[in-house]
Amino acid sequence: MSHIVQFEVENLAGRTGIYKQKLNRDLNLFFGLNGGGKTSLLKILHSAMSGDATFLNVVPFKKAAVTIYSVNYRKKFVYTLDKEKSKKKKHRPTQRGRPSREVRSREVELEEEFSSRWEIEPRMQEVLPSFWQHEYLPTSRLLQMGYVEDIDFRISARNVRIPIQDEHALDMQFELALKNRWLDFFGEIQANVRQLQEKALVDILNEVLTTRQTKPKKGKTLDWETAYEEMVTFLKRRNPKVKPSSKIAFRKRYGESILLRKVVARIDRIEQEIEAAMAPRTNLQRLIERMFSRGKTVKFADTSIDVITEGKESIGLHALSSGEKHILYILIECLKAGISSVIIDEPEISMHVDWQKDLISSMRELNPKAQIM
Repeated sequence: MSHIVQFEVENLAGRTGIYKQKLNRDLNLFFGLNGGGKTSLLKILHSAMSGDATFLNVVPFKKAAVTIYSVNYRKKFVYTLDKEKSKKKKHRPTQRGRPSREVRSREVELEEEFSSRWEIEPRMQEVLPSFWQHEYLPTSRLLQMGYVEDIDFRISARNVRIPIQDEHALDMQFELALKNRWLDFFGEIQANVRQLQEKALVDILNEVLTTRQTKPKKGKTLDWETAYEEMVTFLKRRNPKVKPSSKIAFRKRYGESILLRKVVARIDRIEQEIEAAMAPRTNLQRLIERMFSRGKTVKFADTSIDVITEGKESIGLHALSSGEKHILYILIECLKAGISSVIIDEPEISMHVDWQKDLISSMRELNPKAQIM
């Protein structure tokens, strides 16, 4: 978990001098004319956080320094890169005697190559992670999801792997990639919920084994109907096929047993904690319902994302418009970032102007703890 504190870049996109900024912990907007270096800047910031400088060889700048604060280490790390110092001569071994004209020509072509690498200060004795948690969304984000990362390949006549490029294949790969991202994100929530449930079961067992018949801790007293619903919800989270006792039997038992009231009170506290853990999904569901046009509903299930029409037909994520795909992708990545950084290049691509106006506030509503750039 981390965020960028400040940066400075020399000769960014051909400009003279140094461009530097201190970044806000919450929201940072960069705007300017085409060719001003916005995309190059975001690539540099992403490179520092990912620890991978190989793709910076084609990004126009001379030097860069990026300061990153790590929540885990509770300190700042400064990443610096100097392209001039990164230049290396590449020497190719040749046979004894004068090399052939072909070899000499090839040596000239490969005489200089960049081997960019970030220098990190301060150095630490333990192994520093090669990257910091963050989310990076370039302008080609939809293609990257369905084309670069997960796309199938076919073999050409020359045994060269060629990506499948038809539109339907890209749509289907986008759907698969987005669902995988949702599984990654929601899997963490489910793991947290399971831990809460396990803790509740341990506490309940302790209550059962305790011989003291003390009254439940101070707090709101649940009426028997609310208590029954809390118990049923808790049990069904563990096993959807569970058959709870009848309401009549529960009402009688609830009035007679201090132990049962204590157990239900504990379940109530756990259900509140589970509800808080599930809040990101609830908030995303509400936000998408507010933004998407009528005629279809997006349901965020435990293991999938479903698109349902008014006729109750499931049509799949691939049937969404490009703008709807973009907004889904951005909001899910925003959730995944947690308290770390989200770097987005041209977030308004394919979006209706009303969505463009609401995008930043929607992201902040969904994840107020993330750093957005």
